Amino acid sequence: GAPLGDAQIAARHVETNAQRGTTTAASGAYNLGGLRPGAYEVTVRRIGFSPVTRRVQVGVGQTVDLSLTLAEAATQLTTVQVTASVAPVVETRATEVAT
Repeated sequence: GAPLGDAQIAARHVETNAQRGTTTAASGAYNLGGLRPGAYEVTVRRIGFSPVTRRVQVGVGQTVDLSLTLAEAATQLTTVQVTASVAPVVETRATEVAT
């Protein structure tokens, strides 16, 4: 129920597939100004939460207030260990004659 800052907001125009995005302020507020009229799919994402998508209709000169609630998602972090083996360096270009 608390406002979330740094959440990613993406609005995709359904007909043209054009996308615009922004991030929320610390207060949870965001603004996507200058959207063309039409239907949009608005998606909110933040690490540790399940993404939420809502469909909204934006009219000419209309301001749409859209409040979304994100549910916490279980996130499991794992450790990845990377090891490398180095083959011995063998000089293949030099020629040598020995007696």
